[in-house]
Amino acid sequence: MASPTGVNHEIAGAESGTRVRSRNSLYRAFGVGRILKVKDRLCKVEFNPSVFSRPPFRSQNYILGMDEVEICPTPLELAKAGDWDEAWKFDMRQMAARATAVPTVTAGRFQMLWEGV
Repeated sequence: MASPTGVNHEIAGAESGTRVRSRNSLYRAFGVGRILKVKDRLCKVEFNPSVFSRPPFRSQNYILGMDEVEICPTPLELAKAGDWDEAWKFDMRQMAARATAVPTVTAGRFQMLWEGV
C-alpha cells in the first residue's frame, strides 16, 4: 500500500493493479501507470492517456525493473489519510483541463467561426 503522504519507495510488495510511476526520465512523462504483471523483479506497466495527454491517445505498455518504479497513492488513499491539496491547485487543474479540452463545433458555432465572429 502506498504511503498517504506521497510516493512510497518500497516496491517489494507490488502486485497487479498497483499504481506506479517511473523514476526513469524516459517514461516519467507518461505519468501514473498500473502494473499488469510482476515476474523476476520486472513489471509490465500500462500507461493510459489522460485529459492532458497529447495525441495519439492510446495506452502504452512497458517492461520496467522494480527499482525503476515507485508506488503512488490512489486518490482514495489520500482522502482517507486526510491529505488534501490546496484549493488553488484544484482550480489550476480545472482551468488547465478546460483549456486543453476540444470544443465541439455545432452548426451555429461553425457559422460564427466561418464569419469570423
